[in-house]
Amino acid sequence: MNRELAVERPDWLFAVGPYSETVICSGVEIARSFATGKFWWKAGLARIGQKKAVKKAFGIILGQDPRTLELRGHLRGIIWEKYPFLRGTTTLISPGNGLHIGLGPNEAVRLYSYSGGVLSESALARAMRLTESAGQVLDFAYDREMGFLNPNLEEVGSGLRFKAILHLPAAVHAGTLSGFREKLSDLGVKAEGFLKGWPKPAGSLVVITYWPGPDLRPHEAHLAFREIMRFGVEWEAESCSLLLSYANLAVEDRAARSMATLRVARLLGYGELADLLSWVRLGVGIGALEPVPVKEMTALLFISGRNHMRAVAGRELTETEENAMRASLVRATVGGWGEC
Repeated sequence: MNRELAVERPDWLFAVGPYSETVICSGVEIARSFATGKFWWKAGLARIGQKKAVKKAFGIILGQDPRTLELRGHLRGIIWEKYPFLRGTTTLISPGNGLHIGLGPNEAVRLYSYSGGVLSESALARAMRLTESAGQVLDFAYDREMGFLNPNLEEVGSGLRFKAILHLPAAVHAGTLSGFREKLSDLGVKAEGFLKGWPKPAGSLVVITYWPGPDLRPHEAHLAFREIMRFGVEWEAESCSLLLSYANLAVEDRAARSMATLRVARLLGYGELADLLSWVRLGVGIGALEPVPVKEMTALLFISGRNHMRAVAGRELTETEENAMRASLVRATVGGWGEC
């Protein structure tokens, strides 16, 4: 079973875009609310009506209405895993390749398109096509002057929200991460730890959230988002130069020790794994370790989460059982990487 686990990879992570060394993944989320009574102006308070609307929408999507043929053509199955950046989702329908439809009690419908690296034009286009297909069979709340209506006021209009997970180890260890967040805040962009902790989030993973507002078209918003990603990449590169100017040997040592730990560990918590992978990723980036494909390190981070471990086991796991299974998966995977 461990060998089978080791070769499983989320398909969408192989669609690697620019800056994949720093940008773990990125995507666009499109929020739509059902035109159910006066739900929208209550900013999400009409939860009973929303839950009924979600149930109805789920029946429509998976039903036999001829109008849903195009929409259902995008879909090929249901996954139940709730990723940390899909908060509030109650049901997730996935057509694969990073494209998802989330049905939840707040926004009611959220459409996702994700890829490794910086989101590509094609990934944005597929999200817009999916949204248009959904709009043909579902009645969304819309106002001629304001655009699409959503409980989150930042998403009224286009409903667009761009997100990314950045790996910023140099910024974390050089102490420049808070300055990075301040710069983004000035631009109206939010930065927070992917797991927990600031200014030293686990795994040096930082989630970036950008709401483009109602005035930008999707293509224009995407260009602005790519510029934000480029700023993050340049910030990390400058931080790396600073860090290596006074701690080059210490970084190499920590990277080598982390790789060795991954090869032999019998118990690994997810936060610990994220930290070890972060040092390995940094070591590979500066040439201190033998090359390892970025997509391999990224995929391991995603398939070793708690929900994936439980799904493979087919039951709830104790903390020790989960950590043992994760360590076994890591050993099977890292065993195929180059020796340091």
